[in-house]
Amino acid sequence: MYSPIVGVGDQKFGHCTKHRDAHPSVSIRDNKGSFRCMSCGYRGDTITIVQDQEGLDFMGALRWLIEEFSIEAPERMYRDQKRERIKILEKAGDLNGAMSILMGS
Repeated sequence: MYSPIVGVGDQKFGHCTKHRDAHPSVSIRDNKGSFRCMSCGYRGDTITIVQDQEGLDFMGALRWLIEEFSIEAPERMYRDQKRERIKILEKAGDLNGAMSILMGS
């Protein structure tokens, strides 16, 4: 579960998602794009939070953020996804499927 954030400017605070907090113990630094829990030491960035909360790897968290916030994804990411699908289809012996992705149909 995600935690509400309070504060102003570059310094904000929230409750840690790793343990129960009576008071906000997570310090969020907008200017650095990172957070740190002062109680347990849990730290990271936006992608770290999404990975942990949604149970995703790095690319999955990136895709989740792109969809959730309607971010225009870089073209390279789409090419990488296409390559990944082609490899899977080739391994499965579906050469027609791989070719249709490659040809854009």
